[in-house]
Amino acid sequence: MRPPSRNRARTRAIVREPSPRTIVTGSIHTLGDAGVVEAIGIAGGTVAQVGTLADVRAASPSGTPIIEAGLVVPAFVDSHIHALWLGRARSRVTLRGSPDIPHALARLRAAAQSLAPGEWLLGDAEIDGAELAEGRLPTIDELDEAALGHPLLLDRRSHDALANRAALAAAGALDRSENATAVGDPTDGRIERDSTGRPTGLLIERAAVAIVERVVPPPGEASLRRWIREAHQALRSVGTTTAADPALSPVEIAAYVAAAADGLSVRSVLFPLGGNGIDPRRLHADAESTGIAACDPRTLRLGAVKLFLDGGGSLGTALRHEPWPSTELAGIQSTETETLIEYLEWSKSTGQPLAVHAVGPRAVELLVQTAAFVSDTWPLGQLHLIHAYLEQDDAVMRRAAGLGIAAAIQPALHRAVRGAVKRRIGRVAADGLGDVRRWLDSGALVGGGSDAPGPDHDPLPYIAELVPLIGAERALRLFTADAARLIGSPTGRLVIGAPADILELELAHIEELASGTAMRLLAGP
Repeated sequence: MRPPSRNRARTRAIVREPSPRTIVTGSIHTLGDAGVVEAIGIAGGTVAQVGTLADVRAASPSGTPIIEAGLVVPAFVDSHIHALWLGRARSRVTLRGSPDIPHALARLRAAAQSLAPGEWLLGDAEIDGAELAEGRLPTIDELDEAALGHPLLLDRRSHDALANRAALAAAGALDRSENATAVGDPTDGRIERDSTGRPTGLLIERAAVAIVERVVPPPGEASLRRWIREAHQALRSVGTTTAADPALSPVEIAAYVAAAADGLSVRSVLFPLGGNGIDPRRLHADAESTGIAACDPRTLRLGAVKLFLDGGGSLGTALRHEPWPSTELAGIQSTETETLIEYLEWSKSTGQPLAVHAVGPRAVELLVQTAAFVSDTWPLGQLHLIHAYLEQDDAVMRRAAGLGIAAAIQPALHRAVRGAVKRRIGRVAADGLGDVRRWLDSGALVGGGSDAPGPDHDPLPYIAELVPLIGAERALRLFTADAARLIGSPTGRLVIGAPADILELELAHIEELASGTAMRLLAGP
């Protein structure tokens, strides 16, 4: 066995499996019943044998090449990452890290100067007003000036957006004076207005953002495929070879299918996005019409249908039991209860999985109560909560676990929003944000993820943070075996018949896991 390096420098080599048959030796943590073994045999990208080196060699053809490794684990699984958006973010303007409004506007102005006349200025805001020196977001007048006449739409954490007058006008949302809106607020969103009724440029929650999004020219298939490719390169660089990409349209799913024809470098489980006014049967049929069923399901397949039940904790739109401070709003319910019941009944009758974005305590309780109304038991993995990090109630968590409801948890998201939550509702709520131990102690199946872009897509720093809290193997399972089980993937364990997605960590013992640990992807898709 090759002795592990003590070098913590984060250099990685991405290596494809060198031959159809390979033996890997080392201290191999299978995360299956075999525990830690000395060797595994790989045949055609699948784990064929596990055990001692002597046994694996005896079961393999003579001359099978051997890779001598150190400490080996399954490659990482991200149960909730907007991979398509991760790739998209690499080619769009972002305001993240701007210290003040002039800096943010300068970024927008520079991006606008490169656009053709009439072209949309699209990007990611990824800022909170309190983070800027002025303590506020840019005004619509400032956005108009920076956009240089272009319609502008900036995404804010996939919930809210900033839009200028040209964008609102293109959507028919401004009256002739351009100082008042020509449309009312949707029931599950809001166009923010100042005290005089003028729009501020902030669109709150997805239903309001959709008013403008529907007139934005859609990206072409070539762009979508490029975003997928770039996202997968980023994921492989941090040891992730399986990812669930939620909130996708049939067009985006079709782009994945087209990309799969050339080969995907990350195994992808796709979540179609449902919601009010969208029939779940039609949604699923539209997703299947992309031809995804003809793809190798170990590489690309449909997963759960996703619903947004509420907003975000950092944005003050997650559903709470009491109003957010300095407001009369206790959050926004994005999916009507009747729609939620319809999707739950569809899931129960068809066996198709359902994943529900629920951040606030009232949203989580609503999902649990409604799921119990539809059925008193759910097969493990068929229904899971997404996020569920704000002011959670232990009794509700235990009831969820008892019903068979799982939870997709993202420690990277908790870190990303903690400051904004603290500013909104105080230190106590922020310090207790997303304590993974509480969900684990409830008995629920918990799968780890990132919710990137925005939060960091690298799982290793968060696994390392959890090691002293829940132990090394349990922390590792959160981002391998349990994440895979949550999304219905056969990956995450090195057991016979599973995909051979194999990661070497340059450690002597798994308990030494730390941010910056060097790694090498030995085999994967």
